Amino acid sequence: EKAKWLILESRREISEQLGQEIRLFSYPNGSYNSQIKEMVREAGFKCALTTNYGMNNAQTDLFELKRVSIGAGDSLINFIAHLSGIREYTSYFMGFLRKMVK
Repeated sequence: EKAKWLILESRREISEQLGQEIRLFSYPNGSYNSQIKEMVREAGFKCALTTNYGMNNAQTDLFELKRVSIGAGDSLINFIAHLSGIREYTSYFMGFLRKMVK
């Protein structure tokens, strides 16, 4: 009950401060489980962000969206590589090649 109240109350407060409807949720400290996820869905949010690293695709659960970390020191090339998925693809490919060589 406390978690449900916090989800709804935080939405109300943020909506009031910004003067607009809040449709997206971010799990505090990335902490969530199936019950919390369902509470967020039932509260009417459209999606929720985790702190899990990775790319999302059409099959990604909208209430378990992953993130890509981009820091202030990242170059434009790193930014593009992260957002395009190239960095993840090359990491996967290099791991595959290492296994093949062994």
